[in-house]
Amino acid sequence: MKLFRRIGQALSYLATALCLLVAAMLLASAYSPWIDPTAHARLACLGLAFPLCAVGNGVVLVLCLIGQSYRRALVPLAAFVLSMPQLRAYCPINLGSAEEVMSGRSLKLLSYNVMGFHAGARGDDGSHPILTYLGDCGADIICMQEYNVGRSRHEVRQKDVDRALTDSFPYHHIASAQPRGGSILACYSRYPIVAAQRLPVVS
Repeated sequence: MKLFRRIGQALSYLATALCLLVAAMLLASAYSPWIDPTAHARLACLGLAFPLCAVGNGVVLVLCLIGQSYRRALVPLAAFVLSMPQLRAYCPINLGSAEEVMSGRSLKLLSYNVMGFHAGARGDDGSHPILTYLGDCGADIICMQEYNVGRSRHEVRQKDVDRALTDSFPYHHIASAQPRGGSILACYSRYPIVAAQRLPVVS
């Protein structure tokens, strides 16, 4: 009987250790964005395992409930509660109707590589398909890459962009992607652009 009791205790300790390990892995992967990747590159990559850790934690929680080990089930449950912001970010659940979600409480951002506006031909009225799409997209902010406007009437010029977008997007900022010229980036916004700066990316 003592042997069976010791085996039972060992299995109980093992189950508790497994619960703690899986919960710790979930929390470590959930809060890995707080780790400086330049100092701890491998630890910072724990976030890539977040969905696996979440599933593993869920499996452990279900096993604890099936085995009626309710006190032990508090460990994975607490891990889920502590990582709830990350779970919501990874798998967002928008409560309420689409109209409630979109009624001024959301921000619609469109990122578009316009490739110098070379795609598509102008219409008879001088409109360009990319500018027409951007004007009708319903976004709050438009970010365009390779924003290279031309000067001839056969190309999309800055005044063509202004004519198509300024009514819906009264604020804009245009700058080169590199310090010494190169590809142009443009941001058109329904809201005032308070500040803009170039991030010093070395690579």
